[in-house]
Amino acid sequence: MAERRDSTVVLLDGRVAGFANFYQWHYDDHCALGNLMVAHWARGHGVAHYLVAVMEQLAREHYHAKRMQVSCFNANSAGLLLYPKLGYALSGVVERRDPKGQRVALIQFSKPL
Repeated sequence: MAERRDSTVVLLDGRVAGFANFYQWHYDDHCALGNLMVAHWARGHGVAHYLVAVMEQLAREHYHAKRMQVSCFNANSAGLLLYPKLGYALSGVVERRDPKGQRVALIQFSKPL
């Protein structure tokens, strides 16, 4: 947790439906969204949209961020489809290795705040 900031939980019907935090925060510059997760049972209810909006607000209020960055791996279809809908533009593709050593792509997005 020392390497994360602004951990945020969303409840839906009294149950934890989603979670997000920042893994980078640079005052007057940008924040990087990390660990965005939505419970399987809560998908399709707007939890991810809400969480991203809350995290964008926190980035502006707590860090005066002018930009938000997000990344997701190529296998994360939900994230790859979500972020452009929320105004994020492709900003890069980085090669990484998965736990089995296989090549994977980390797709990076950015959005002005």
